[in-house]
Amino acid sequence: MSKRTVTDKFELEQALCEGVDAIIVEGQIPGLTGITLPPGTALQGREEAVLEFGSKGITVTIDNSISDLTIAANPSDVAIGTDTSLLSMGRITLTNVVVCGQVALIMEDVLSEGTAIVDSLTITYADTRGRAHRPRTGEMEILQGALTVWNRQRSSASKLFASLAQITVGTIDAPVRGTGILLSGGTCPRSCQVGVEKLSTNAVVVDGGIPERAGDLIAGGIVIGPGVNAGTLLSNGPILTRDHRDSAIVDLGEISHITVDAPLAASMP
Repeated sequence: MSKRTVTDKFELEQALCEGVDAIIVEGQIPGLTGITLPPGTALQGREEAVLEFGSKGITVTIDNSISDLTIAANPSDVAIGTDTSLLSMGRITLTNVVVCGQVALIMEDVLSEGTAIVDSLTITYADTRGRAHRPRTGEMEILQGALTVWNRQRSSASKLFASLAQITVGTIDAPVRGTGILLSGGTCPRSCQVGVEKLSTNAVVVDGGIPERAGDLIAGGIVIGPGVNAGTLLSNGPILTRDHRDSAIVDLGEISHITVDAPLAASMP
């Protein structure tokens, strides 16, 4: 396995271009514009490493891992997103990652299978209100989440599996705009297109920011959409919402077990 430590933009770009298997980021690297991890590449931070993006963020492909890293993108950009031109994303792993911007693990176009393993993800701030694509339920549309795990494929054979642990979204001073955490299937609501072993959360703080006249929009702290089969939802921290259209937890899929060990507030001050 090839391994390389990078400390600036040019070293990072060269390592990506050369297909280095394990890239170790040291310190703060500013001025980035959209990078793509080659298949099998691991990106790891050291010494409080930060990647700062002026636009876009990181695109994962196949069997990538990101760990011990802060990723600072524009709040309305996708900080970590999938390459939907591939058939499979293999196994994508995020461990001890702090993000400004959206984490969007979405299957669409030809991307139709994969597994996402997330352990300790903090999304400090994101704004997803401008996303044109939104899951529908009846006459209502759901705003995308700061963390969105969404299988948009039409086929019931398409499967996205996920395990999501220790997810923290927003703060009292800076609630995320849109939905906090969104899990959803596509256009086959009666089939399981998204299988979630578990979802455990710390604090989730949301201000949907839905206009008064937008009668067909909803948002929430945690939204489990159609086509999702989840084993366990464990809320270890408060789920706080501010907007009049926000709900703390919306369950439109199937959850085997829900444990809430912290307050739920449908409208905080």
